[in-house]
Amino acid sequence: EDDGPVVRTPATVFLVQLENLEPFSAALASSGRIKYTCIDVSERYVACGASTGSIYCFSRSDNRFLQVLPNKEGSAVSVRFAKDDNYLAAFLDSGALAIWELGFATKTKPQRLRVGTEHRGSKPTAMAWDGGATRLVTGDDTGRIVVSVVKSKLALTAPGELYFKGDSRIVQLDCHEGKVLASTMTRCVIIDLSTKRVMQIGSKPRDGAFGACFGGVTRRDTVYSARPGSRIWEAEILDGSVRSTLSFKKCLACNSSALRGSLDARVAVNAKDQALTFPVLQPLGSNYLATWMASTLIVFDVAHADVVEWHADVADIKDAACFGSHLYVLHESRKVPSKLALFDAPRAIAAMMKLYLAEPDSSPRLAVLLRDSIALFATKLATIAPRDICASLPEHVVHVIMEKARNPEFSAEQPAVERIATTLLSSYALLSTLPTPHESRAVSPTPSGIVTVHPPPGPTRGSPVPMPIAGTGAAAPAPV
Repeated sequence: EDDGPVVRTPATVFLVQLENLEPFSAALASSGRIKYTCIDVSERYVACGASTGSIYCFSRSDNRFLQVLPNKEGSAVSVRFAKDDNYLAAFLDSGALAIWELGFATKTKPQRLRVGTEHRGSKPTAMAWDGGATRLVTGDDTGRIVVSVVKSKLALTAPGELYFKGDSRIVQLDCHEGKVLASTMTRCVIIDLSTKRVMQIGSKPRDGAFGACFGGVTRRDTVYSARPGSRIWEAEILDGSVRSTLSFKKCLACNSSALRGSLDARVAVNAKDQALTFPVLQPLGSNYLATWMASTLIVFDVAHADVVEWHADVADIKDAACFGSHLYVLHESRKVPSKLALFDAPRAIAAMMKLYLAEPDSSPRLAVLLRDSIALFATKLATIAPRDICASLPEHVVHVIMEKARNPEFSAEQPAVERIATTLLSSYALLSTLPTPHESRAVSPTPSGIVTVHPPPGPTRGSPVPMPIAGTGAAAPAPV
């Protein structure tokens, strides 16, 4: 079936790889045999379930290791924070369900509230919280959906209640204001927790693992249900009626994107007319959805039925979790997760330049960060004012990027921009204009209004390069 011509929307947001999450690996340093098996993120915390069943908790603001929650009920399959991020649930491969009250904010010791056994003998497959931390909804491979009450005096002893029995495995669960969105192998339904009424999304059956979720902050009343052939249904939460079908098949028939700020090999993958199955859907930001498979990560713009980016360079994906505009990816072959963010151009450039200033002097990522910043700045130069990038960035850093981006050579298309920036950085001359915390630099003005940055004695990245002083009106030096 022909979906007609594809009208691409100019990119306004970009996926960027942020800081290294080395503390996550350090938390497992005592044992090389323990592996992270699942991940979730909340406003303040990140949790990684482990092959031992224990849960490792970290501060989201500074990646600091907080505490390990011991557990011996089986390997962790899934972890989920409640929306108030003071409760955490872990689904284990034994079918057991463990729930903790964390107490990190009040500096009290975490308490395990209960271990549920309602899914014993089954394979746990999905989990979601309804409300702040009132009810926990869980599903398994037999099609059962169980609701457990958490915030009550009976939480320690009351068993979960069976709310739904489907004909196939529960693929994904999501909750919003007393309604549960459940995607099975054959259909997608909305369950009203107060009445137990079940409404089916659409009428056409399907066969396979397809994800479903409620929309982001501005689209919580909209249901998104994956369909065969790289399609997603957009449906009404009130009655399950399908509002529209979003087709992404032709949008995906293009080369894969290169992840900005990443050191991974940048080999573009061409995928002509690929018809993919989206096994999970999660909101990323207000108007976007993310999906992932073992070797593919895709970000959708649901407002314009377009693909923002799709990646083949975020490999070995074992699990992932979104919160706001941030995406944490757990990899099969390494202990350090990746932290990504979907930013507009000013925030993307600011994020990469902040990382640049924090990187060790010998890091090979320096050239990558600067190249991506220059390329992105050149692409969006007509619509970005320097003050919009980031007030906390050194002003001369912004001027250096601007002068490089305004070079006529950078008016070419994005691939040409990246080639030029890569060539430019191969000499590392430009890098000498950008200080890092590991370098102490003296800045001395000259009569012409140009400052010269003098690197400290010893090996440096390059020779001093003149830079304009803001507000002097002095002409900028020619590009290096």
